[in-house]
Amino acid sequence: MAGLTAAQLTVLMDLVHKLSPPGGSPADVVDLLRRLVPSDDVSYVTIDPGARRVNDDCWYSVLGTPAPGNDPDLDELFWTAYGTDLVCRYPLRWRSVEHVLSAHDFMSDRELARSPTGALFRSYGTRHNLVVPLRIVGNAEQRIELFRSDGPAYSSLEKAILSLLRPHLALWAERVRRPRAAVVTARQRELLTLVAAGLSNRDIAAALVLSEGTVRRHLDNIYQRLGVSNRTAAVTALREMDDVTAFA
Repeated sequence: MAGLTAAQLTVLMDLVHKLSPPGGSPADVVDLLRRLVPSDDVSYVTIDPGARRVNDDCWYSVLGTPAPGNDPDLDELFWTAYGTDLVCRYPLRWRSVEHVLSAHDFMSDRELARSPTGALFRSYGTRHNLVVPLRIVGNAEQRIELFRSDGPAYSSLEKAILSLLRPHLALWAERVRRPRAAVVTARQRELLTLVAAGLSNRDIAAALVLSEGTVRRHLDNIYQRLGVSNRTAAVTALREMDDVTAFA
């Protein structure tokens, strides 16, 4: 690809290898991706506007943006931007995943500053974005989002790199997310559903006729199987499982 240095081309080849079956971990892929396209936030996002549901699986972040569902005001601002600004809803509106998009493709700096997307960016503490559409099923979409809090806007070369990688990223993301549903037993999923409902270990023990110690052991096993370390991350993984089922 014209414009790439020899070092960048080596990283690109390594990344393509990581995206090929069986595929590297998100940490491995994001590390290489950020060496090619430096970003302060990289997330895998599922958006279902009909249900007003966003599942943001944050792979890398220095911005500390609240997860969807944790800040009602920020969630409302997100949906306002999604419903108003074309950069947000373009993939689903046109049912197209062919183009890597930036807010600057649709708006000048002044227009962006005055838009709901601009307000969302200020809430995130970011200035520049890229949307890498992956897949559309029904009325929902999957995408990778990258944000940069400062410095220059994403370049045409960086967009070209992501455009080249987009089909590979789509296939890889589908592979690495599907196994999670299989590694959790039906009993563990039942317990995790109660965690998602906000029940304490004592309440879960009473509901399932178990001791609290058994509930703790189940949770430890769940964390290990899902590769997470706490209840919040486990609940996020449960929501991802549901999204995978919906997109299957």
